Amino acid sequence: MSSNVEMSAVNPASSEATGKEAKGGVRARLVALVALTALALGVSWLGRGVYFATTDAWMAPITLSADNDQVLQINVKLNEQLVQREKMRIDIERIDADVRGIDQAVARLREIEDGAHESLRWTAFTAKAQSSAVSDRVRALEGQQRLLDGMFARQQTIASSARKSTEAGLLSKQEQEREQQILDQLELGRVQNTRELMESKAQRAQLLAMNAALGGGPSRGAHGLPAEMAMGQERDARLALELIRLESERRALVAQRTISVDSLGRMDDILKQLKARPLYRAVEANTDIAFVPYSQLDDVEVGAPVVTCKWLLFRCRTVGRIAEILPGEVAAQDPWSQLARGQYVILDLSSHDSVKEKVLRTRKAR
Repeated sequence: MSSNVEMSAVNPASSEATGKEAKGGVRARLVALVALTALALGVSWLGRGVYFATTDAWMAPITLSADNDQVLQINVKLNEQLVQREKMRIDIERIDADVRGIDQAVARLREIEDGAHESLRWTAFTAKAQSSAVSDRVRALEGQQRLLDGMFARQQTIASSARKSTEAGLLSKQEQEREQQILDQLELGRVQNTRELMESKAQRAQLLAMNAALGGGPSRGAHGLPAEMAMGQERDARLALELIRLESERRALVAQRTISVDSLGRMDDILKQLKARPLYRAVEANTDIAFVPYSQLDDVEVGAPVVTCKWLLFRCRTVGRIAEILPGEVAAQDPWSQLARGQYVILDLSSHDSVKEKVLRTRKAR
């Protein structure tokens, strides 16, 4: 024990040096540990950046506004399509009005045609009734003529006897003249009866011929056609020609309407496609879009965050999201300024200045 105390008393400097060496070793280990941790974090952070740089989808941002040349061109084209569509719609309405007018005209002509046939049947009916009445009148006049002939023959005998009696002085001259006057009146009645009989027979013959013509009998046309029937045939011919013309015009209008409706449907499809394009949206408001090549499109989805980074890997931050993936193929410059095929996406950016970057990135939720 005494020896140890003596050694401690003899070597105080060596004991102090040993303590300093122990403290320096701890400090060095701490520094090494901190440096190793910082290196690990840096490597991890760099690895994460490299990982996202290789797995993120890259896109070329574009800002479309109403004063963009392409937007102006599509606006002009869209207005032309709208004007053409309005003209086609008005043309279809005109065709519909023309077809309705033709249908009304055809219906009216059909009514006139039916009325003409009814009028012809009425004429045939009245002609038959008149013919029957005239035939009865002829028979009555013939009977009256036979009666007048008998009366005239008897009156002749009476007048002759009166003349002889007057000459013999048995009758006065006045009685003989009265008998002669009766004979003259009978003669006048016979003449009137003969005239009426001839007129009635002529009227009966005319009515019989008209009945034959109207009834379509075997004697039809033997004595020509009555004026009513000739006028009716001329009217029927004009009606038939007008109906043929109207029906032909209607068929042409219906065919034209079918073509116009098909064209209008195709034009509506074109307008629908145009309205789906981002260029059309830019007509109404500025639109932030991005071109995504097909090589990057598999990693793009609606709602995915949009990221921008400084110096490729550093200072990355989320500036928006993917709002919509537009259908249809386009050809544009990819993020590396090479012409490529792909699709447009609509961006919903919280920082609109980010669209000025050369490239933007998007990543799927992992």
